[in-house]
Amino acid sequence: FKNYEVTKWQFEILEMWRKLLTTSVLVFFYKGSILQLAGGFFLMFFFLVLTMRMRPFADVRLEKMQIWALLVLCITLFYGVILNADQSVAEANGSTPQQTQLGTAVSLIILAFQMSVLFLPFATIIGESRLNPLNVWYQFKELHTEAIERAKEEAEEARVERETGVSTAGPP
Repeated sequence: FKNYEVTKWQFEILEMWRKLLTTSVLVFFYKGSILQLAGGFFLMFFFLVLTMRMRPFADVRLEKMQIWALLVLCITLFYGVILNADQSVAEANGSTPQQTQLGTAVSLIILAFQMSVLFLPFATIIGESRLNPLNVWYQFKELHTEAIERAKEEAEEARVERETGVSTAGPP
């Protein structure tokens, strides 16, 4: 329960139900049919919306990864519904569905989405590391801004000291 906000720990129970329904219940209904795919899509979509509305995670990074994984599952299942429908229409017409270049491209995009779920945690870690060039630039910019502010303060102190003859600096 440590991954969830203190007041939203019950979301872990909902997450376990999602996993149970997906892996142990849904697989027994309408095996290989468009109804099974549609049921999976609506289940994932329901949990995607629920996750986005409840925002149960204590860490924003975990929340983003969960939302992305559920979104990829929704896209994959929806694509499966479309492919299954296309196959059903082709079989009803007595032909076989034709694989087009667009279909191949969409399949590769879906595969890229699925692979991105594996790499998202690493991208998050690298994005937050000190080795990230953008983070190095922002750190440099912050240090540079601080140095300029310090130099302005010192110049102002020196000006006041020259004009009044009183040192504004603290003890050495």
